[in-house]
Amino acid sequence: MSLNTMLRTTALRAPSALALLSPKHQVSMTYDELNAKITQLAGGLRELGVRPGDAVVSDVPNVCENLVLQFAVSHLGAMFVTAKDAASLASKVGAVRCAVVNQPGPSWLWELAQERTDQQLPPLLLDTGDGLPDGFLSFEELTNHAEDAMDAVASDSVPFASYNGSAMPQAQALTLGREAAAALGSSPTDRTCVSITLCHSFGLGSGVGSALVGGGAIVLPAADGIRGCGDPKQRAAVTAEVLRESASTLLFADTHIIKNMEGGSGGEMQLRGGLVKVSSGTEVFDTGVAYAGVALQSIGKKPSPS
Repeated sequence: MSLNTMLRTTALRAPSALALLSPKHQVSMTYDELNAKITQLAGGLRELGVRPGDAVVSDVPNVCENLVLQFAVSHLGAMFVTAKDAASLASKVGAVRCAVVNQPGPSWLWELAQERTDQQLPPLLLDTGDGLPDGFLSFEELTNHAEDAMDAVASDSVPFASYNGSAMPQAQALTLGREAAAALGSSPTDRTCVSITLCHSFGLGSGVGSALVGGGAIVLPAADGIRGCGDPKQRAAVTAEVLRESASTLLFADTHIIKNMEGGSGGEMQLRGGLVKVSSGTEVFDTGVAYAGVALQSIGKKPSPS
């Protein structure tokens, strides 16, 4: 069992249930639509030449395409990879099979994709702007490929992703999702706002994973930055707005977001709980953190009694 098979199971059982919502990007997908988009991209990547064990490096920010890409890569038994720079990528991952670049511009991955020296396939470009540069393929076109006919690769030993050198196997991703879902009592009626980077085990494993385990919807606010680590005030403002717009019931955030969120009124939103990342680790505990009068649990390394 993996997060991919968990999503697929819900798509078969409740195809019309809401799976993914991003109000700022006007995206709304049912489980059937999200599963189809993932398997379409997987089919395109397979035809392109991505195989089990390959590494696909990306700088796609916290948008729906990031989630679809991670699940499509995992579907193939390949590994989604992020890194801070080319040197970090080379030392921790080595050669990559393919690069997926957010947009043309000054970045180490843009330069690497243009050079194409340590990757074996043409790079994909998410935001093409006025047109595709020579040698790049359109990410959007690849997501309109025929669906991959193969079942998702599911193995305890297969890595789901490597975030800046920290690997998360498929089994760990599923475990994180199950633990978070159990702590919050996630259900099909929940809308889980993941205002934490998807390029981290807490965002993808705990946040997205808990929504899939519960069979509810994933809500993505438009947080800045590849790792969602842009301006805390921007992340906090858009999170508070999306919580209200989407009627989210659960929140996954970090302490920077919570500290910068202005006090909301419990009467203007449906929030009932959530998890706040306070440190490294995955232990869930209570620390008195709250937003809009709603108690939020903490996750990380529980502080020692003073």
